[in-house]
Amino acid sequence: MSRTIARRRALTCAVATVLAVAATLVLVRPAEAMYTTVVAGSSPIAYYRLGEAAGPTMTDSSGNAHHGTYAGGVTLGGAPAITVDTNTSASFDGTGSGTASGIAAPTTAYTLEAWIRPTSGDGTIVGQVGGGRLFLGSGQLALDQTGDVLTGPAVPLGTWSHVAATWDGTNTRLFLDGTQVATTATALTAPSGAGDVYVGSDGVTGFQGDLDEVAYYGTALPAATIADHVVVGTDATAPTITITVPADKQHFVLHGFSPSYSCSDPGGSGIESCTATPAAHDLGPHLFTVQATDRAGNTATKSVAYVVDPYRYGDDVVSRSPIAYYRLDQAVGSTTMTDSSGHGHDGTLMNGAVPGARRSAGISCERRPHPPRSCELTNDPQGWSTHFGGLGYGYVNDVAAPRTAYTLEAWIRRDDHSDGSIVGQGGAGQLYVVNDRLALRQTQDDVVSPGPALPVGDWVHVAATWDGSTTRLYVDGSQVASSSSANKPPSGFATVYVGQGERAPTFRGDIDEVAYYDTAISAHVIGDHWMVGSAYDHPSLTPGNSPFNTAEPTIDTTSPVNNGLYAPAKVPVAAFTCADPDGPGDIASCTATVDGNPIASGDALPDSLGVHTFTVTAVDQSGNTYVHSHTYTVMSFADVYRADSPVAYYRLGDVDEVMADDSGNGRDGEYKNDQESGPIGISGDLDHARRFWGDSGYGFANSIAAAPYQATVEAWANPDDGTRDQSIGGLAGSDELFVAGGLFGYRHLDRVVMADVGPNPGNFRQVVGVWDGVDVLIYVDGVLHGSAPAATGKSSAGGGTFYVGYGHQGPWFAGSLDEVAYYATALSPERVYQHFLADPPPPVAATQGGTGCLVPELRGLRLRTAKTELEWANCSLGTVRTKRAAAWKRGYVLRQSVPADSVRRAGFPVNVTVGR
Repeated sequence: MSRTIARRRALTCAVATVLAVAATLVLVRPAEAMYTTVVAGSSPIAYYRLGEAAGPTMTDSSGNAHHGTYAGGVTLGGAPAITVDTNTSASFDGTGSGTASGIAAPTTAYTLEAWIRPTSGDGTIVGQVGGGRLFLGSGQLALDQTGDVLTGPAVPLGTWSHVAATWDGTNTRLFLDGTQVATTATALTAPSGAGDVYVGSDGVTGFQGDLDEVAYYGTALPAATIADHVVVGTDATAPTITITVPADKQHFVLHGFSPSYSCSDPGGSGIESCTATPAAHDLGPHLFTVQATDRAGNTATKSVAYVVDPYRYGDDVVSRSPIAYYRLDQAVGSTTMTDSSGHGHDGTLMNGAVPGARRSAGISCERRPHPPRSCELTNDPQGWSTHFGGLGYGYVNDVAAPRTAYTLEAWIRRDDHSDGSIVGQGGAGQLYVVNDRLALRQTQDDVVSPGPALPVGDWVHVAATWDGSTTRLYVDGSQVASSSSANKPPSGFATVYVGQGERAPTFRGDIDEVAYYDTAISAHVIGDHWMVGSAYDHPSLTPGNSPFNTAEPTIDTTSPVNNGLYAPAKVPVAAFTCADPDGPGDIASCTATVDGNPIASGDALPDSLGVHTFTVTAVDQSGNTYVHSHTYTVMSFADVYRADSPVAYYRLGDVDEVMADDSGNGRDGEYKNDQESGPIGISGDLDHARRFWGDSGYGFANSIAAAPYQATVEAWANPDDGTRDQSIGGLAGSDELFVAGGLFGYRHLDRVVMADVGPNPGNFRQVVGVWDGVDVLIYVDGVLHGSAPAATGKSSAGGGTFYVGYGHQGPWFAGSLDEVAYYATALSPERVYQHFLADPPPPVAATQGGTGCLVPELRGLRLRTAKTELEWANCSLGTVRTKRAAAWKRGYVLRQSVPADSVRRAGFPVNVTVGR
């Protein structure tokens, strides 16, 4: 048996090692308590574990205090018989014994039991004077019951065996290793008296070998019980744990985890307990751990990592039946404050309340372009917030005030430290900010939080509850104040306001997810709302090559951007990175393909016309994989502009006096006075720019309506003098680009923002002014270079004439302009940059490495325009001859010495003939 036990132990260790790698830890703990519990359950008269560290006392573990005494050749501290026990055994040399006196002999039935490892075939195991004696005789197991002997089979030497004998008043039985091996129905004489109980020797025949776990019962134990003792004593196999839910690294929404698991015992002793950790109630990774213990005391522990992700914020709010729920994510220009509760309490947005101004949502899962990966389980839609500029507000009339309890809840992002009203109802509760603290007006009483100070520029979750007697305030899910004095109930019907109230001025900043309930929702729910709304990607419990690595990698694609628009020869190089919440060292690989072909970061992207698919794959050290795929489109320069639906788009490449609108909207204009078709423009498609001489020349188009809620005006400008104040153009009375003090500027209505950079004479620069309904912003060459608050709300300008080369902010423009456009939307920073990227260089002598002169078409140009055109083409003006010509040809180039599109060396002089 010892070899079998050794093999089992070795196997157990090997299995434990393997399972630990597979997110399972198997531990075998000592079974001492379990075996003793099994024996105690059979109510022994005496129970001698023989595990003392020193004699002479032979301790009775039955609880009956029948302690005995060791004598003679007994050695303590031997190896235990019980497979996973730490309690030691005793060795007897044939002269030693343990004796306990004064124990009344059972007269109707008894059981003698022991674990033995004999070295000789003769010797007493356990018995009682005047009762039964369990012994070995000539190598065979035997019971002497008051003079009558029942003999069983031989017992092996040198290995542990379980032996037992029972007498039930009629039958005597012998058991070896849990199996009945002999029986007789002979009517034996019943024990009597109170003779000594002896272990290892009856004074005549002494046992030679090891004894352990000797027990004496006053009943005849059933065969099944004896067999159970053997199984419990020999079971060295850990229980088996099966976890069905969660699966390895499985994701669940908050409060959506319902475990499923089971425990079984292959060792046969049976499961004593099978328990698991409770379901987690916060976001991020967790271990689900099941612990199983069998009746032999073997314990197994299996752990599986799982992740709790946020639920859809709006779904949970609606499920709690609010009176009204304003998500404040309406489209640009909307004046309806839509109620998402289902109760139809739609309101009205007034004055400077601006929805859809590209203000990010308060809920992190609804932000783009990179919401947390943890939001993917519920696939939250993109959301926005509404900006309140200090004048705007929303309201809905005739809402019944809740009389017994209510909750006010919102997400806010303040522009500054000014006081402001958030949400409330007349005669009921009003949630507001005062002195940077959250406060609630509950009917006639105010409750002001002592802290924390509400930040500026960051999203904060705020809430207040009143349960009929107690008012509580919450900031970011934690209670920050309470009061039991504000207990007068609301009454009647009154207006619900968002961004306005009686206790503070109108709000300045962004507001999102306003909810009004007729119950005092619990602190737990409020905490959940904050936790879900501010969800982020948590690091793993164990990073690296671990089954507990649950943090999935993320991908950031700088270019091409999703749905990006690019012109041929100006598609950016691929630029992408992979990251992981566990740190950069957890990224095992970060690869990409475009149209199925591998590409590295920094490589040129395909620039053929059409749609291209860009895919990045990130793999971490544990094999967690994330694949992100999106598309970009290559189209002509003009189509990049047209894709954003300009109100008017003037390419300025006209050869006559019509300033053609290339938007498709038919808003053609005309050129006036001192201007002409200029050099090849910036688009690379040989379209020309327009040359303005700064002394009355301009282009204009009438009857262009001002964009009411957002606007963008865009141009490419190359003034002759970068320090001269001058107008670039725009919509009269509404939006205008200009140069002042050597810097680019943008005016929307009465608000002006100046860039921190200016023109670069001799080179075109892109300048874009954007009004997003809240701020005015100016971009130069695709990069934001200035911003300032603007008057919010609808534009007051009705529209009128759109000018190119002229305006109210400065004199006539002197230089060249190209690609001027006006939009009724606020171009995003990404789109502004894509417009900038769409500018390919003008064609040069590529055959000479870009250093040659590619002769332009000069005929029909004024002489000074021809000179500029030659300089831009890397050529130079040679000899100028004159020739008498008609009046309308005077000052214009009639001939050139080298044909257009000829390639010459850099700086090559081109001779021209000019009319006089």
